[in-house]
Amino acid sequence: MHISQGDAVHITHHPGPHPILAHFLQRLNLQDILRSFVGTGREWTIEHGEALAALVHNILDSPAPLYRIAEWAGPIESGAFGFTQEQKRCLNDDRIARMFDALVSERGRGIWFRSSAKAALDGQAREKHMIQAQAELGLLAQRLNRRQLRSAGQIRKAVREIVERRSVKSLLRVRLRRQIQERFKRLHRGRPGAHAPVRVVRRVVWSLEVRIDEKALRAEERTDGVFPLASNLDKKKYPKREVISIYKYQPYVEKRFSQLKTDLEVMPANQII
Repeated sequence: MHISQGDAVHITHHPGPHPILAHFLQRLNLQDILRSFVGTGREWTIEHGEALAALVHNILDSPAPLYRIAEWAGPIESGAFGFTQEQKRCLNDDRIARMFDALVSERGRGIWFRSSAKAALDGQAREKHMIQAQAELGLLAQRLNRRQLRSAGQIRKAVREIVERRSVKSLLRVRLRRQIQERFKRLHRGRPGAHAPVRVVRRVVWSLEVRIDEKALRAEERTDGVFPLASNLDKKKYPKREVISIYKYQPYVEKRFSQLKTDLEVMPANQII
């Protein structure tokens, strides 16, 4: 906000938490640490270390981090990241993705783990989604052959929307059955005689047959609780047990993120020139 009074101009900046974040990132020497692993990435306007620092700002400040980075950075002054205006214009999702690619591909490794607690949660979530999908398909079956559900294409589209929304497309097999119903319609009004002319009216009637694909279900159950971690830590110095121990500290870190986004507010900085 700019307020002019005589020769003086009063400028109010709303830096948010970014000066505090920049201070601690500098103390952590984050950019130099990243350069030691993946180089500078000088072929880009923003170095890998600078892109990672901006991402940390995004994770700690944005209510929807890791998404539409350019839109989030738009209202923020470029100096908050230590960027020039040109660098800020180059900050987007693609640049962040290339930084991640460099981080993992240079010296990174993928480590797979299985958590019994996560396996139980995965199984419960899948069962819940299957019950919901089957219930919705049952309601859909009752509405067939009316209004917008008279053709095979319309019905298949409605089925696809349900199984994809509930994430059970590979687990439920839905068969669309077609039958022809016939009825006789008199051509003339009044009491029908023995030889009264009639016309056969045929009508296509659709129904659904839903079953669980047991083979696909067993295959998915084998992956319950399995998740990967990407790490650039030295394999000899940090074995799998040590990596998962570091990862388990994540909830405490996320709690600090929440506090930065809610409880801690930074007052506007006033500048008179």
